[in-house]
Amino acid sequence: MKTALVLSGGGARGAYEAGVISFLRNDLEPRLGRPLKFDILCGTSVGAITVCALAASAARPERQGVELTEFWSRLSLKQVLKFGVTDLARTLWELGGGGLANPVGLRELICGLHWKSIGRNLRAGKLDALSLCATRVSDGRTALFIQQRAERPLWLEDPHFDVVNTRIGPRHALASAAMPVLFAPVEIDHQLYLDGGLRMNVPVSPALRLGAQRVVVVSLQPVQAHALNSPSEPLRPTATFLAGKAMNSLLQDRLDQDVENMRRINAMIEAGYGSFGPGFTQSMNTALLTHRSSPMRFVRNLLVRPSRDLGVIAARRLRSGDFLLRHPQVQGVLLSLLAGHESEESADLASYLLFDPTFAEELISLGRADARSHEDEWVRFFDDTPCCDAEAAELDRAAFTSARSSATPAVHGTG
Repeated sequence: MKTALVLSGGGARGAYEAGVISFLRNDLEPRLGRPLKFDILCGTSVGAITVCALAASAARPERQGVELTEFWSRLSLKQVLKFGVTDLARTLWELGGGGLANPVGLRELICGLHWKSIGRNLRAGKLDALSLCATRVSDGRTALFIQQRAERPLWLEDPHFDVVNTRIGPRHALASAAMPVLFAPVEIDHQLYLDGGLRMNVPVSPALRLGAQRVVVVSLQPVQAHALNSPSEPLRPTATFLAGKAMNSLLQDRLDQDVENMRRINAMIEAGYGSFGPGFTQSMNTALLTHRSSPMRFVRNLLVRPSRDLGVIAARRLRSGDFLLRHPQVQGVLLSLLAGHESEESADLASYLLFDPTFAEELISLGRADARSHEDEWVRFFDDTPCCDAEAAELDRAAFTSARSSATPAVHGTG
């Protein structure tokens, strides 16, 4: 079965995703006794950078968990946010003609990936497709940059999305991660692009359109606030506090709706199979052909998200006595000021910019722990045995269709 890994955006919170991948590679694979292949990789913003790293290293998956966690543990504010007084003066002078931070640090990190390996790994069958999201400045549409092993048409009903089949490189990852105001837009083919999280922070739909039959989604937004005992809202919220909450709401995207839709369709297909037999899904898709360009099918799915409020973790790190001692530069002072103007217990806005090794290591540990809490679900998820009769029928139909399309017609003649 084709398996997709979908990673969301969230700036410095992306260290959590490295923790999840570390668990899969270093803990789950030894338990299962086999490597886990992700055929389709989809990401936005920091998730786009991570899936590019995974695509580039797909030939050595056993090293991915170690390399990602080491990468995040080495990151620093000074590396990612090359920001100084001259940058602030330039931005104010240009009245927003660029971003507040100098992108050279982020560019150096991204360009350090082995980009040529992505094409080689696709051709070798190590993965089937890589997809990144970015927001086009001119009209606000979302561009889905896709590199596939075997290019095939990809349709989306939503008129606000464009599919661009291309060879993905550093500029596409930079564009997907170009957070507004902080970084300047990135030019690709004479168009300017910004952070893909503005319109599609969790790219579940591209994964389904690329043929995924199993989908792993890693979100950087925690479960509902009431379940986390999150900090209460101040009676007189500051602009910084509201900006952090607005960022959370923006990046939440349609995740819960997309996952719920997948599960609702699965339940409908199971019920239809039980009531009308194996031909139910095919009959339903035939009837819906004029309304949908993509057939409905059973899709296994597993969602991993933080069990703790990442804004609370960031606030504790920012308000620790040694933070400014470790980050005495302009970046550290600004983040401390941001945290000071949010609520007393949380620093949501600052958490997206807190590229700090100690913060990253705590998120990595949390990602590993949260992924481990789903261990039995992972085992069932990666079991190739059909989980229900409806899935078995669909897999049999897909295998028959694939075999028929790849068969070579016999040639009969007179000798």
